[in-house]
Amino acid sequence: MINAGDTASAIEDVHDVGQLYNTANSRAVRWAEVTVVAIAAAGRPSATADSVLGAVFDSVDRGDPRFFREMGIRRELEQGLKLTQGCKDFREMREKFGGIYNCSGIPYSNSFANEIVTKAVCIFRMTRGDTWEAIKAAVNMGRDTDCLAAVSAGISGALTGAASIPEALTRQVDYATSVNPHTCCKMTLRETSDALYEAFKARIARMRSFIGEMDAE
Repeated sequence: MINAGDTASAIEDVHDVGQLYNTANSRAVRWAEVTVVAIAAAGRPSATADSVLGAVFDSVDRGDPRFFREMGIRRELEQGLKLTQGCKDFREMREKFGGIYNCSGIPYSNSFANEIVTKAVCIFRMTRGDTWEAIKAAVNMGRDTDCLAAVSAGISGALTGAASIPEALTRQVDYATSVNPHTCCKMTLRETSDALYEAFKARIARMRSFIGEMDAE
């Protein structure tokens, strides 16, 4: 969100953060690119669900085409979107994905980045970016539901905001945070979002100041 509207900077930042614990061209970082590009693209004033998906496909598989063909990010996203083209709810989508991501033959039975991001993009399209509908679809899909909800609702929330989420749920999350002895931050969701927005505006102000300084020369 700190890179709202700026997909190139979002990619740069996810590499900086991701390489704290992954190699530069790891599949995890490359799949993370899809998530941050979607969130950044959703932050544009004129963004729509279709424009977000378009930004994703404009950004994936950059660089050496042979390397990315082997990684298969674009191919897996396209297959997932094609497979779930007609799905109207999570039940239909869960059945579609059941034969693909089913714990068979993999060492970690929960999920990998490719599964979560592909499903999240498909949920985002199915719900047209409605945050509450994306959350409900994700938590009912089975398997790694917390990560799936975080990614699909994160992209959706960047596009449409949190107005669709019931206020009672927000109050419950804020209360749970306030009594959690293990968190280092007791801010409410509103306080967190306001702080992030102020940080975004401060970043833009610094950029404008720099541009003014350079233009003066």
